[in-house]
Amino acid sequence: MTEATQAVLYNAVPLFILAALYGAVTAALAPSFLRERSRLREIDFAAALTFPSLGIAAAITAVLVVVERETVGGHPLVFLAAVAIASLPAFAFLARWKQRGNALVGARRAREAEAQRTARERDLDAVSRLSLELAGAGDEETVGRLLVEEACEVLGAGIASLAVVEESGRTGRFVEALKEGSRVEWLVGLTTELRSEPSGVASAAATGEAFTVVDAASSPRVSKPLVQRLGMRSAVFVPLRTPERVVGVLVAGSTTPRVFALEEMELLQALAGEGALALERLRSAAALREALERERLIARIGADMRSALDLDAVLDVTVREVGTALGLSRCLLRLDEPLAEWTAEGLEPVGVSARLLPVANMAQRRRRTVAVADVETTEELEPEGREVLLGLGSRAVLATPIDVEGETIGALALHRAEPGAWGAGAISLAEAVAQEAGLAIRTARLLGEN
Repeated sequence: MTEATQAVLYNAVPLFILAALYGAVTAALAPSFLRERSRLREIDFAAALTFPSLGIAAAITAVLVVVERETVGGHPLVFLAAVAIASLPAFAFLARWKQRGNALVGARRAREAEAQRTARERDLDAVSRLSLELAGAGDEETVGRLLVEEACEVLGAGIASLAVVEESGRTGRFVEALKEGSRVEWLVGLTTELRSEPSGVASAAATGEAFTVVDAASSPRVSKPLVQRLGMRSAVFVPLRTPERVVGVLVAGSTTPRVFALEEMELLQALAGEGALALERLRSAAALREALERERLIARIGADMRSALDLDAVLDVTVREVGTALGLSRCLLRLDEPLAEWTAEGLEPVGVSARLLPVANMAQRRRRTVAVADVETTEELEPEGREVLLGLGSRAVLATPIDVEGETIGALALHRAEPGAWGAGAISLAEAVAQEAGLAIRTARLLGEN
């Protein structure tokens, strides 16, 4: 066999076959390349150009061999083996013809999956870090600082704040606020009405659902004065929820228009969940301390009443201690006439008008505790009674009857200058003091008779 024949059979023909194989691969990749070209990176372009480049090079070399009629390197069989090895990638690609569409996008998807995994790990690290830091928080302000700083860091938000919702659900108080890394002093400590003033905090607290506002300036769901003063263009509001209620609202925003992604919302909700647990832990600890204080107060009052020689003096101390312990505006214990009364500084005592107090009369008549959260709006009071209480500066009133040997002889009344529901602790304290007062009055009567 002549050298010219060997050149054609062992070099040119295999090269044409190799060029055809790589041409087939190029044709298979072309639709995917055109469809995904806007999202491909430089490395993807390089990989896509490999197959047509090798095919063209093989075709050019085959033409040269046919024209020159000389074997490549003088070793036709060795070159044939090299061509066979070079064809393996093309055969491997063609063997998986059904998956040809993933050849280019597979690497991109792998990178995206890796980026998502890295982002998730970063988010989990942020949540774990916040959880550990919140474990040592001793007050609401510390919880707010840690939560707001973490939100700014992971979200890249220029503005962030935390509003704590009071137990009554009527007001929210900002405990921390940052803008571009600096504390917003005028906002920290600010109280906002949640039932009478429209705001993002009020909406999130009422619904318990997170929401975003792309154009804060025109949204009816946010507080226009706060938005304008902060220079906030877009915002997200995330409630801090416990099984019972919303304990706070985390606010994050930017000074430029921004659309918050679903992943960012989920991360903020995870951070808010940790914040809610921390606030609930603080409130549970505070409630426990208050309960212990109430028990000690009740025990002290009971011991004083049982051992008192001067009952009037003991009752005066009792109403004063109850009034100061619960932050009342006035506290009085009355029978037919006021037996003991304490008022906060600046208030005049009720005196002989105690018999006109409508809530105390109601408790004595019904022989059970009556709690009025808001004198101004309750339907339990007649207009005259409402005017009497408002004239005394009382917006919330709690009264419980005093019983002696099955007979209701008076009432213990607690007045507060601010409206709001009476907690179980305040009710149990009032009832316990009323019971001790009844026992002390009964004992004093027996001593008087003897």
